[in-house]
Amino acid sequence: MAAATGAGAMPASWCPPAWSALLRALVARHGIKGGETRVFDARGPQGLRFTWTEPCSALLLDDERVIHESTPIQPLDRVAGGHLDTLVLTFWCRGFQGLA
Repeated sequence: MAAATGAGAMPASWCPPAWSALLRALVARHGIKGGETRVFDARGPQGLRFTWTEPCSALLLDDERVIHESTPIQPLDRVAGGHLDTLVLTFWCRGFQGLA
């Protein structure tokens, strides 16, 4: 969950490959701009850019084959603030913390 307040934008996030797969779903988005999701093939320039708008939208990623990141969010109203809530589930198929 990221919250945007009058203090400025939340930092962008980038996730290095760490999991076998991950699922990211939008729970809620309110009163913000930004938060673009970017997903790129780790071996080339092909990719997608989009902004989550519909709750329950989900994306299942092969974390070892793609690079994924999100841009910063900023509130539309600096006084009221805003938020972007996401659910992230990670999957590891090689044993817990490297244990087989």
